[in-house]
Amino acid sequence: MTTLNGLQDRVAAGNEAAVDQTGETVPVCPVCQGFGFYTVDVAPEHPDFGAAFPCECRQRSHRRRTLERIHALSYLEAVQDKTFSSFLQEPPGYGETARASLREAHRICRVFADRPTGWILLAGITGCGKTHLASAIANELAAAETPVLMLTVPSLLDRLRATFAPDAPQSFSQMYNLVESVNVLVLDDLGAQSSTAWATEKLFQLLNERHVRELPTVITTNLPLWEFEPRLQSRLGDKHLVNQVHINAPDYRVWSSDPGGETWADLNSLDLHQGETFDTFDVRRAERRNGQQDRLAMVCQELEQWLEQPRGWLVLAGAPGSGKTHLAAALANRWRNSGRHVLFASVEDLKDYFRRTIQADGAAAARRTAQIREVSFLALDGFSDTWESVRRGSGWTEKRLRSLLEYRFDAGLPTVITTHVEPERWERWFQHRVFNARKSRYFRLEDPPEAVR
Repeated sequence: MTTLNGLQDRVAAGNEAAVDQTGETVPVCPVCQGFGFYTVDVAPEHPDFGAAFPCECRQRSHRRRTLERIHALSYLEAVQDKTFSSFLQEPPGYGETARASLREAHRICRVFADRPTGWILLAGITGCGKTHLASAIANELAAAETPVLMLTVPSLLDRLRATFAPDAPQSFSQMYNLVESVNVLVLDDLGAQSSTAWATEKLFQLLNERHVRELPTVITTNLPLWEFEPRLQSRLGDKHLVNQVHINAPDYRVWSSDPGGETWADLNSLDLHQGETFDTFDVRRAERRNGQQDRLAMVCQELEQWLEQPRGWLVLAGAPGSGKTHLAAALANRWRNSGRHVLFASVEDLKDYFRRTIQADGAAAARRTAQIREVSFLALDGFSDTWESVRRGSGWTEKRLRSLLEYRFDAGLPTVITTHVEPERWERWFQHRVFNARKSRYFRLEDPPEAVR
């Protein structure tokens, strides 16, 4: 009868080397002699006597197969050039706000790649650098042989659906379990998927399981948090687990196609109003009457509530000195402090910008106007005398301004407008939009005392 030791001797003698699946000759493990398990030479009374232990070579082999399987699913080869060293933290021509945002996002992602814990939600407009940083994390982890799976959300859902095909190499449960439990999951472009009931439910189940187990996860999106369905919104908004990183930078691809040209960030005058916040807005100023104080306190409260899920227009009307610009800046500062894009500009500055860009390059002007149309939060200050020319619709810049406002109204994009012009002087198209209760909020601030005008 062949004993275990005798069998091991024969294997050791006859298999000094073995052939792997690729046809290459590899040495047999000196610990387990190719069995994958080993025993220890201990006395019979020892608790490990007779026990077989998995060999390290078996664990390495299993880990290698797992990495190969995950790598085959990922699209890392398509983004292998996206690294931390190739990420531009300070693109030439960018404003300081954008550069600071890129530096901070790079720092946070670099720390995560060194020690992946918790979740990162990278948010911002298309082309701001979200996917580059997510890819850099995945490439760094893959180089360190950490199991990391990177997919776009639409691609992930397509792969899960494909498992139902009769000739699918993997079952749905095999694919789902792999994605659900992989050490680090990187999902690009959340919100770009088709919103079928099946897709919504499977995506939530997947992310909810990883949320419960606190598995390291990186997600990119160009949607604001409030646009996700409530359950997913709750998981993504968990501040104890999720580090929300909002990249406040323009679309690099558009900018690089027109280097040296102005961007909407050049228009931004919010830095001139950085001290104008809700905390510094004094509703109890002595010269205000008690009724005014109570009314302004209520307005501030409603504005802060609107900012939790902002949609459509918000119009602040009142005489000079009533506080409308301060409150518009307070809204914009609160939005920017959360790391998101905001453009705060006077109407006159915006019109001048339109004039300059169209004179320089019509195609570039169209691209830059499109950026302004899509900015996540727009505050336009000072519809005063300018409003008269907008009413008449005279001139190219006025028509472009009206087109911009109409687009943002129809799209429900957060837009704050201040004006001291009385409603009866507004053009009908503007009146209808301001007083549309579904898409607009209107606040009339009481005239200030003569002493503060």
